[in-house]
Amino acid sequence: MLPTTINRVPSQSSDFANESIRRATVASIARYKNASRAEIDERLAELDAEWDVERTLEANAASAMMVGLTRGVIVDRRWFNFPTDVA
Repeated sequence: MLPTTINRVPSQSSDFANESIRRATVASIARYKNASRAEIDERLAELDAEWDVERTLEANAASAMMVGLTRGVIVDRRWFNFPTDVA
């Protein structure tokens, strides 16, 4: 069973990288500590719009699978092998 994303990234990253991320997070929290509600809402909207790595990979794999299936129907049956290579 795979660990959650929250645990997976730190467990596969170096201690230096994890510490750097932690320091950046603390600095960001400190920067918004005295921010107005509008500034905080704007930052939260920015964060909501960001895609994490897993979401990007899932979208890429889904797109590649759809291309393979579509080409398999329209162009040549051998394209049906493409989605199996992606997954």
